[in-house]
Amino acid sequence: MINTLPPDDYPPAWLPYAVTLIRRLSESVDSEAVAPVEVWDGDSGGTRSSRTERSIITTHSGRLLMLIRMAASFGPEESFQDRVLRPGGVTMWAGIKPRELTLIEYLLKHGVVPSNVQVYTRSPHRPSGPVLQLCKPDTQYTGEISKAMQAAFENRISEALPLPAPILILLPDGLELSEPLQRILPDPERLAPIDRIIMLVLLCELYNVSDAPEREAVLRLLPDDTSLAALEYTSLLMALRAPSAFEAAQALHRMAQPARAMRQNGLTLEEIGGLDLPGKSGEHQLRNQEVFYGKRKQADAGVSEGSG
Repeated sequence: MINTLPPDDYPPAWLPYAVTLIRRLSESVDSEAVAPVEVWDGDSGGTRSSRTERSIITTHSGRLLMLIRMAASFGPEESFQDRVLRPGGVTMWAGIKPRELTLIEYLLKHGVVPSNVQVYTRSPHRPSGPVLQLCKPDTQYTGEISKAMQAAFENRISEALPLPAPILILLPDGLELSEPLQRILPDPERLAPIDRIIMLVLLCELYNVSDAPEREAVLRLLPDDTSLAALEYTSLLMALRAPSAFEAAQALHRMAQPARAMRQNGLTLEEIGGLDLPGKSGEHQLRNQEVFYGKRKQADAGVSEGSG
């Protein structure tokens, strides 16, 4: 489904926070300072560098997508710090796929959490400064979490509770905590699923789209929110390898289309005009049947020749 409506909620309120997180990631990962930016972006109220001037690390589409989802979910920065970094606070995030756990940990350590705050996955005994205790389960190569891994995860939470440093718990989809922990822990905050605005922000960042007409043209091609959220991660990454934002949006639209129901010989009712549709005359239906069986004989003949 193509939504042709203009982006009335663009730019989103969390966009400045997303831009800040992307800049921090660049500064954290790059060995040198970020190159001076040259393109003014009226939507975010700032400037951005072109894609070709940035390192391959900071244009990693999977990392940028997760950063933008985190900004959309937990921003602006004041709100994030008040909830996640409050001394004595306990926060739990849900709506996370097991394969996303390591990526979120990486981003917390490279831009999401201020540089003066250390992120620990084990309880620090003598921290030298502000600390965020991160509790997440380990996963198998397949993404599954064994009973032993869940037990270790819950032990990690219990070990973190006596310490005053704030705690962030990452609860992946499909994992249910034990009843004692469910009773004492806060309700989880869900990571925002991928939607059209999140994807538009990502495409604008990756491909340096700052022109409003170009942005609206890209938006018109994007699938609806439900279809985008349902796309496989590898499909998203494949689409984002396109050379332009417009072509990336086209690829996402194609990938979101449902697979056509194909008959055994490769012909569909749509291709032959329908066999028995209400309101069609008997002569029309007979003609369609003749077309169908004629094409089927041709297909069968082709298969026989190929097998010979």
